[in-house]
Amino acid sequence: MGASTAAITRLLVWQFSLPVVVAIVIGTPIAFFASQVYLDFFSNRIELGPLLFAGSALFVLLLAWVSVGGQAIKVARSNPVFALRYE
Repeated sequence: MGASTAAITRLLVWQFSLPVVVAIVIGTPIAFFASQVYLDFFSNRIELGPLLFAGSALFVLLLAWVSVGGQAIKVARSNPVFALRYE
């Protein structure tokens, strides 16, 4: 109804980014402490730095953006008549 594809995509990506960021904030400390406990069972182990967790968080956020953005572009470019036909 007059909104551009970029505006629709930006809105949907932003709305889906918030739950992903919340999940990253909640899950990162849990994953850090769980992996520390698991690695304590081994005599030779690696050190887990913040760069590893920051990189994985960035990858997850980028993956969410690509997934949601691709679907939003596909839906925004489609003809609304096809969606309304089944409503």
